[in-house]
Amino acid sequence: MDSEEPPNVRVACSGDIDEVVRLMHDAARIIAAKRAEQEQTRRLLEQRERQLNPFQRTTPGSDPGRDGPARGL
Repeated sequence: MDSEEPPNVRVACSGDIDEVVRLMHDAARIIAAKRAEQEQTRRLLEQRERQLNPFQRTTPGSDPGRDGPARGL
């Protein structure tokens, strides 16, 4: 039989929408806090690595094979 049944559609109440929006804001705050924590951890690890090996170049674009300004001459 090829009869199509109408889809079950649930009409949201204003309270449902408010709850969804609240949950989305809560999730956004949690995600932002976790990202901030990860960034802080990354910075602390970089700082510790620089303290343990102060001669290592960690700046972007630095060439580890180059010893100084006269090296390229």
